Amino acid sequence: MENHISIGKAVKYLGVSINTLRVWEKKKILVPERTPTSHHRYKMSQVESFEGKKYSRIQNTVFPYARISTQK
Repeated sequence: MENHISIGKAVKYLGVSINTLRVWEKKKILVPERTPTSHHRYKMSQVESFEGKKYSRIQNTVFPYARISTQK
């Protein structure tokens, strides 16, 4: 059986808020399994692979910079 982690541990591992995880769940980006008592449990392998995807998206992003000056 695969290791599962709680929502609190997933938040700490990914460095995001619980609200972010809930938004991702609604968008079907990172979906947890539910225990019989409705607790969120994330597969550790899914969280680890998601973390890699998150950082690779950041590395491939271009952040434009513009400076506007005024004549005085």
